[in-house]
Amino acid sequence: MLRALIILWGFRCPFPSAGWRRVEFFARFLAKKGFNIRVIGSIPISRDLMRNLRLIKNEKRKPTHNLVIINVPLHFSTYNPVKVWLLNVLLSLIGLLPVVVTYRPHIMIISIPNSDGVLAMYLAGRLMGSKIVIDVRDPSEEHLLRQTRSKFEKVLASTIRSINHSIYKRADLVVTVTLSLRNILRKAGIESVHLPNGADLEAFKPYPEERQHIRETLGIDESDVVLVFSGRLTYYYPLHKFLDYMAKAMRRIHYKERCKVKLLLVGENFSPILDYVEKLGLNSYVIYAGRYQKAKDLAKILSATDIGLIFRIDDPMFDYAIPAKFYEYVACGLPVFAVVRKSSELAKVIKDGGLGIICEPNDEKYIITFLEELTDKGRSLLKSYKQNAIKIRPRVNRIISGLKLYLLLQRILK
Repeated sequence: MLRALIILWGFRCPFPSAGWRRVEFFARFLAKKGFNIRVIGSIPISRDLMRNLRLIKNEKRKPTHNLVIINVPLHFSTYNPVKVWLLNVLLSLIGLLPVVVTYRPHIMIISIPNSDGVLAMYLAGRLMGSKIVIDVRDPSEEHLLRQTRSKFEKVLASTIRSINHSIYKRADLVVTVTLSLRNILRKAGIESVHLPNGADLEAFKPYPEERQHIRETLGIDESDVVLVFSGRLTYYYPLHKFLDYMAKAMRRIHYKERCKVKLLLVGENFSPILDYVEKLGLNSYVIYAGRYQKAKDLAKILSATDIGLIFRIDDPMFDYAIPAKFYEYVACGLPVFAVVRKSSELAKVIKDGGLGIICEPNDEKYIITFLEELTDKGRSLLKSYKQNAIKIRPRVNRIISGLKLYLLLQRILK
């Protein structure tokens, strides 16, 4: 039986995120194809190390994931990974070598980000004669270079990028999640294959029979038009700005009785936003549904809403990205309201498919007008976009990328 390690370094697996869902799907898909799979994560060295180790010990007693997951407790987490890069290389080598030597994988799939352990993973894999596959989800090295301040840090970040890019060129296979990301790597002389995220259509689909119950549970009236924002809140999703626009819109349309526009939040890191909701007086318009580890549970929540929201920072650096939430929205039959740069790959995909409304990040007038139109026209405003989402749904099936990855692995193993 072919053995494969899938490494998601810098994260304690599993965790509610697009990166984990991609890795989990590929792991399960390859396991069904006959691979013996191990997923490797890591635990940061911190004051919470012992607590995390106890949590993992307890998780092992529960057969909830049906995957062999090994979290190696050797990773130094910091907001400035440049300064501790060499330390993390050494720590990851120490942590990974026993696993790699014991398991002797035929293939090692390294998921990027994080990229601070790439050198160690590459050396460990080559030592055991493993084929190396790099799965690039973000241009991690470019982000690293961008966040440096001093000249020394910039030189070090540039060196890290050169080392990692050299490894990517020597890998047996490089795959990327978007075409724009493939073009970024191509400019660096790295050839790659496009394997989009997509969505697991067995889990992410409309659940009309659950809609009423879920809305009642969450305190949503059937007449309410609900936008949903799903995922982990980070700095490149400045949702507080959307709330500012929403507050202005609600003040202008609060007297209208046709329907009420609400925002549903699903995921984690929302504590600061929920405080801001209270400050703006939007408590009756914004609902937090919690976080969901299982894809099917999340999909049921999504399918009880009316339109998916993507609100991204106004920065060309992120034009390459198509977030996994986009595919999940479409798979659940939701149109999309994307507040993104119109030059981005995401905007092009939405426009070409007629999948929703696109708005530049700082276009306050357009956003407020759109919310007013939702109040006036309700779901009828979204009807054609929803029909297009249902029509295009089979094309976002993650199995397409899973099968393509399987065939590529068969090719490099020969």
